[in-house]
Amino acid sequence: MSLAKCALSLLILSLTSTACPIPSPAPSPLLAQTPFYINLNVNPSKPSKSLPTTFIPGTLYDLDLFDVPSSTFAAIASSGAFPICYFSAGTYEDWRPDAALLKPYRGKSLPDWAGEWYVDVRKQGVRDVMAARLKLAKEKGCVGVDPDNVDLWQNENGVGLTREDGLEYLKWLAEEAHKSGLIIGLKNDPDHVPDVVDDYDFAVVEECLQYNFCPSFSPFVAKGKPVFAIEYNISKSKACPKFNTLGFSGYVQRGYDLRGKGTGCL
Repeated sequence: MSLAKCALSLLILSLTSTACPIPSPAPSPLLAQTPFYINLNVNPSKPSKSLPTTFIPGTLYDLDLFDVPSSTFAAIASSGAFPICYFSAGTYEDWRPDAALLKPYRGKSLPDWAGEWYVDVRKQGVRDVMAARLKLAKEKGCVGVDPDNVDLWQNENGVGLTREDGLEYLKWLAEEAHKSGLIIGLKNDPDHVPDVVDDYDFAVVEECLQYNFCPSFSPFVAKGKPVFAIEYNISKSKACPKFNTLGFSGYVQRGYDLRGKGTGCL
């Protein structure tokens, strides 16, 4: 076969094949049951006042991409822990520094979160912003990302997103994160676990005990990938034994304001 024909065959194969999972940039450093800490309300003007004074080796620290300085992520990494950058991948938040770039793609507002609207994740303008956020996460020293609101297709989003749109977006996010040398977590969205468990490196799930859908994330555990599970209205004494049985890394706190005041199960 000539080089031209060979190249054409490879191109056709790449355009028609959908079976191959998106490869990780490298083996994930996370153990199946990695201890977990999350704080999404760090004061950007005084970050040290909102965070632990020392970081525990082997623990994953899930912190806001914009509000936490690079020096904090570097300190976490140098301690032998894992800094993860949180950002919303499915909404426009009017206080973010790049908010103006997402405003044209707004759909419905989120009823319980002031200043936040769903966005049309099919639009190239939205994806350009998310690609830039992934790049920023890498530049700030995070080993991975926790992109929130990727289950917006299940809500009244105002832009007509379907399950298929949600799946395509999840695949795109994973590919872009891995291209950037980042690991990536699936946030909630249990319906898509079978479709993307091979593409994602971990999961972050909220209130799966409260709403009885924890088993949906067991495929991650079966593949040796951690599931970081958060409960807001169940006591540690009740939640942790269940999480430990499931093989999840549990985190329990009272109320929805994630300020690092909860406790881990490991």
